[in-house]
Amino acid sequence: MSVIERRVFTSDDGYQEVSLSYRVARAARLETPGDGRIACPMLDASRSKVAYQQLALPGTRGRDLKVWADAIHANSLGIKIVAYLSGPFWGIPFDFLRRRFNDRKVNSGFIRSLKHGINTGILAQGHFDQSMLDAFVWAVHPELKGTPITNDWVHSESASGVYVDRSMMPAIRAHNRSNAHPGRVGRGLGLWLSTFEMETLLLGVLAQPVALDGPDHASKENAILVRDVHDLYKYGYIPALAEERLHAAGLLQFPPVHAHPS
Repeated sequence: MSVIERRVFTSDDGYQEVSLSYRVARAARLETPGDGRIACPMLDASRSKVAYQQLALPGTRGRDLKVWADAIHANSLGIKIVAYLSGPFWGIPFDFLRRRFNDRKVNSGFIRSLKHGINTGILAQGHFDQSMLDAFVWAVHPELKGTPITNDWVHSESASGVYVDRSMMPAIRAHNRSNAHPGRVGRGLGLWLSTFEMETLLLGVLAQPVALDGPDHASKENAILVRDVHDLYKYGYIPALAEERLHAAGLLQFPPVHAHPS
């Protein structure tokens, strides 16, 4: 069985992604991860061995967080503060004193409770929810409504150049707000936290400047390919540019991916 080489190419829009043959092969070797997923997709991808057979975030202490945050070009102080606030409320002082957090408590922790269910919903129940991914993508690309955002579509030419970008934040906010728990108390804070997460992570750290109006257009907008949104949430595969940064920092290696007979 031949090995598919990992290749990264830059599209005419200026977006870096792995080759389609590599994307197809790595999806074929990996069942959808089951229960126990962390609701934050980047943390989930970095604290699981499912996709990469190793931990891109090898520990949960402050020094681990700093190396990891610096590698992906995130604010390490902000990352540490959020991490220390992510566990149960009663344990927050101890997490700050010990300078570490418990990644297995994030889904039931303090910050998660403040969001009141306002999020994409894709990993909200601790597992990948295809219907919520569909709803999220349809919210920002209504022309795709009724088209399942599955491997069949993701691996087709129709998915080339289909992005989520910052201009779609109103639609993202509306989608995330629709998943809120019943009751109005705390929804304002929850929406603010959800918006901050979307802007700083999905459309910040994991996105790339893309010439959405064509390669000759001078203006660029931060965007993430829908293919990468699918692979991040479903499998825990990090978009190529962030992968490269983690690899350069010595935090991530790429396991061999073999071609599967059709």
